[in-house]
Amino acid sequence: ALVNSELVSLADSSIKNDGKRKKLHFSSVDFSSMITPVDTEEGSETLLERCILSLYSTLKEISCLPQDEVIQKIFNQMLILLQEMGNDHQHPYLRQCSQAMPFHWPSKRLSVATKFYHNEFRILCRSSTVAQSQLRLRLGDFIGRAIRFYLRRFFNPVPVSLHTYSDAVQPDYSHSRSRIHELIEMAGDDELRDSAIADGSISSVVSLALLRIDEFFDFCETARSLELCDKYPTQFCNRPASKRGLESRGSRVILNDDDLAEILLDITEGHIVLAGVRACKFLHSIINWPGVKQAIGDIGGWGEVECYAKMFLELKLANELPDEKHFQLLSNVEDLTKTIADDLDDLKSLEEDCDKSVRKLWKRFRCGTRNKQLLKINPCIKNVIAEQLKAGRDTYFPSIVSCSDS
Repeated sequence: ALVNSELVSLADSSIKNDGKRKKLHFSSVDFSSMITPVDTEEGSETLLERCILSLYSTLKEISCLPQDEVIQKIFNQMLILLQEMGNDHQHPYLRQCSQAMPFHWPSKRLSVATKFYHNEFRILCRSSTVAQSQLRLRLGDFIGRAIRFYLRRFFNPVPVSLHTYSDAVQPDYSHSRSRIHELIEMAGDDELRDSAIADGSISSVVSLALLRIDEFFDFCETARSLELCDKYPTQFCNRPASKRGLESRGSRVILNDDDLAEILLDITEGHIVLAGVRACKFLHSIINWPGVKQAIGDIGGWGEVECYAKMFLELKLANELPDEKHFQLLSNVEDLTKTIADDLDDLKSLEEDCDKSVRKLWKRFRCGTRNKQLLKINPCIKNVIAEQLKAGRDTYFPSIVSCSDS
């Protein structure tokens, strides 16, 4: 299964062993040579998708192996053999393996591969508690690349050619995009300056929205597990230091490290809620814009995206690749969008309450003060608290408008 996965990544595993050399890169052993799909080349995602399916099948096959004493002994014997093959380029098994390959594959090249296989078997035998499975890392990375490719295909404008052509030979890249870029575009106010908005890269903002929604859902789940709320939090910026402010019983408070930690945690949690709710509203406005669902359906729909997101979720690849975890939300797009739509009114109320609580901190800690005496005893007001509150501008998302309105 391991060898077959690599053969798939080489794109042409049907070549017969006719003695001709095929140029190979050693990095194909750990799949690091896999190229990200090119938006302007039709079918460029095929190789990546084949590799995803092959790696998924390999990991599923590994997970189904029984963990009894007999299998464990076989694994231990395999570890010893693979180590010997990796250290001895003239090992007889290497020559036999080389002859069995579908094209010229020198014994030394296979020796490099066995070192990679040895690491995977060692992890499988649970004899290593530190090493990470490269198969799992690569699969998670490839799934992230594939999902981003489809998001670009759904939402972004037609790519601009990087070369100068005459009008007669101007390439047509319309096949690489849906019609969504003809229906909507993003708009932001003067405070919301973003390169993604300037470039029209809706897919980048959708990815960011999924990340913020995932963080928000995780925060809500933690709050529910602590029995702090039923579904969504209702109390914000409620820790003692945040409620006390700069005065206590008529005396001025000098903030210590513990106070500052409580205040910053309240601000951070407030921003998680605000960003998450605003991301939900942004995603809701896009998906439910007239013509958007039809445009996505016309170019193939969410099927591949949901399939890859389910693979990521099923194999718990977030353990190795937490930065890609938010794509799990796309394992069932209809359920996600329905959840947001059903709770939209509650989310808007939540945003209003949270925003008021966070804004009160600015006044409570006099973040705009120029009082030198106050800033001298509490320099963290300006240097830390105010700056953290200003970071709240990153919780906003652009508006969606019709292209005809721009």
